[in-house]
Amino acid sequence: MFPGFLLLFLIAVVLVVLLASVGLVYNMTHPERRTWAWALAHRRPTEPAELGMVGEERTFHFADGSTSPGWVLQGQDQDGPIVIVLHGWSSSRFSSLVRGSRVLPWASKAIAYDLRAHGDSSAMCCTMGAAERDDVAQLLEQVDDTDRGVVLYGSSFGAGLAIASAVQGPTKLRERIVGVIAEGAYRYPMEPVRRHLRMQRWPAEPVCSLAGLGLALLYGRKIRQFDRAKLASQLRVPLLVMHGDRDPISPYASAQAIAKSAPQGTLVTFPNGEHGGLADRDPERYRQALGAFFGEIKSIPRQARQERQDVETKQSRIADNQGPSDHQP
Repeated sequence: MFPGFLLLFLIAVVLVVLLASVGLVYNMTHPERRTWAWALAHRRPTEPAELGMVGEERTFHFADGSTSPGWVLQGQDQDGPIVIVLHGWSSSRFSSLVRGSRVLPWASKAIAYDLRAHGDSSAMCCTMGAAERDDVAQLLEQVDDTDRGVVLYGSSFGAGLAIASAVQGPTKLRERIVGVIAEGAYRYPMEPVRRHLRMQRWPAEPVCSLAGLGLALLYGRKIRQFDRAKLASQLRVPLLVMHGDRDPISPYASAQAIAKSAPQGTLVTFPNGEHGGLADRDPERYRQALGAFFGEIKSIPRQARQERQDVETKQSRIADNQGPSDHQP
């Protein structure tokens, strides 16, 4: 009798682990929706005017038929780059609205919108960057058809997406990127999930490893390589990494690795900073970091920038023909 009960127990454990892994994949690809109603209920800014900005409300359309609402914010430097703000996982355009306000002194315009399956986006599933990179390129086409430089400014999930879009995105997007800002970035897809589960005193393994395998099966062929440090090593533009040294979600060591890997990487550390809220913790340090970053971009001669773009285009086309890479969770 005892071996039979033991077998049933083991089967039950396996089923629980498998169901938990499937549930984790579902939750990662179907994040909480922080919609307009959520922002209103939590007394968050819902319009650019509430933050003293001028912005045009837009609905952006993507290749799969999905749409996302957002704003095109008027910048203060007409010669500055366009800044596309990419929010974190389970966030929305309302947090991007706040971040967008911080870069307007150096930007000609800033774009804040809902990533797919977030906020009021009509897309039903977050693809962990597989489709989101194409969305960024399509969004840019709907806002600007010039050759003006573009800065990708992301937070957490959006930080990794910014790096990936600059390296793996469509050629027409990569050619225009002149800089990347990554706040609270993580290196591997399951890093923040493991940390979050441990903070909640829930077992992280083997559920996270199985969920990571599931995501690799779903999107790995499209993403090809997720490691943000490896991707950062392929950047040919300035990369600003801002990170709190006590971030409980995205390891500080990952931020160090990402910044160190980038040929033009800069790491700005916020002592006692956690995940998010770095600008609130030390506004002057945050502002100075942004000012130095945009100053570096502006100092690059246009001819040198074009030569860099030509090299980037050639390397990107070579990369497009390479096979799948690693998918470390």
